[in-house]
Amino acid sequence: MRQQRVSQDARDAGYTLLELLVVMGIIAILTAAATPQLMGYFGKAKVQSVQLQIENINTALEMYFMENGNLSERERRAERPWSRRRPMRRAGTDRI
Repeated sequence: MRQQRVSQDARDAGYTLLELLVVMGIIAILTAAATPQLMGYFGKAKVQSVQLQIENINTALEMYFMENGNLSERERRAERPWSRRRPMRRAGTDRI
């Protein structure tokens, strides 16, 4: 009789497998619903970060021009790879 009481108390102390599976399912559904929204926040944060960096570059350029008036001769003669036109690639080819 005493053995039955201990096993009954032990069984009442824990959760059943079904209860645990239901809780895990609810957590999975909530996670799946929140993930796309979180990814959207990360994307917006990256965009804002890049915009802030561009503003900082603009501010630095404005300060430089206010102090010096224009670019130095060396900077004017320097090759600017970002300003060169690059040939377009044809679809389906790896070569330029």
